[in-house]
Amino acid sequence: MKFLLFVDKNGKVEKIHWSFPKDLFKVGQCIGDPFQSFSGETISTLIANVFAEELSDFITVQLTCNTENIPVSVYALKVQDSVMVMGFNDEQEKEAIFFQFIKIYNSFVNSTRKEYKKLISEREESVRFKFEEIQVLNNELTNTKRLLEKTVAQLNLANSVLKKHLIFDSLTGLIGRYQYWAQVQAEIIAEPEKFGVFIFIDIDDFKYINDTYGHTFGDQYLIEFAKRMQTFPSKESIKIRMGGDEFALYYHGFDHVDNATIQTIWEEIQEYVISQPIKIDEFVLPVSLSAGMAVYGKDAFDIATLIEYADFAMYQTKRHGKSGYTLFDQATFEYENLRRKK
Repeated sequence: MKFLLFVDKNGKVEKIHWSFPKDLFKVGQCIGDPFQSFSGETISTLIANVFAEELSDFITVQLTCNTENIPVSVYALKVQDSVMVMGFNDEQEKEAIFFQFIKIYNSFVNSTRKEYKKLISEREESVRFKFEEIQVLNNELTNTKRLLEKTVAQLNLANSVLKKHLIFDSLTGLIGRYQYWAQVQAEIIAEPEKFGVFIFIDIDDFKYINDTYGHTFGDQYLIEFAKRMQTFPSKESIKIRMGGDEFALYYHGFDHVDNATIQTIWEEIQEYVISQPIKIDEFVLPVSLSAGMAVYGKDAFDIATLIEYADFAMYQTKRHGKSGYTLFDQATFEYENLRRKK
């Protein structure tokens, strides 16, 4: 995955130097369109900032291509009235892409010098003025080249850190928020005819723990909680930290899912997560959680809806006293939506 584009200040593609896959972008298209909605907004903001501040910048975002989420490093640099945007996800091609980038700069400088030679035949003052403009541009390009070299070095360091955090949550070691979607999707693609269960988990009264014992203590509590999730005997489950005190599990591969299946999952959570208190130093704290479950292949047939339904079911548990689980119910969901609209 790689591309080099010129876009205007509104993020519209003006020129495509190269793009792989070839049909990833089109002239006149918004550069953020191929990306996930959040990533697309981030790209547009990057373009606007670079255009306004006249500096270079880079980010790493998720790009959706053929239903696959791909982390893409994106560079942006203002060149006259446009912004040059380069993106890639192949670490081994960084150096080659960088030198292609510099080659384009040199081509731009050579074109400008040719223009200067044509102007020699014109009035001397006009030629001198143009020459000064070219010198300024040449200096800017030289400085840009140095900045790019420095940026690539910084990116190499940043990417080595980002890679570690892209898949796994840095605090707990569980699958992180940037990778779980792709993990769940891979399970579904491998066995599309099978059923799955998404369990959205929220630790009850975690704010009290943070407020009472401090955030460092709270982080240790989350680490111990995650360790218990890792001890589940069902190795095929995906164990996720959604963020904060929210976690999730995804089981896939069921031929069918009934109440007995859901009860077995809940009993496993009870046994391995909440049956014993968590001990930190001299403190012993009970474990309580609220969970919501939704079934892929029955309640929903896409990941976004599946997670929304599991999240809704979890909040139903919170509303009814916490410490338990709720299985998603379509009638309840529609009733609550209708009630909120009134």
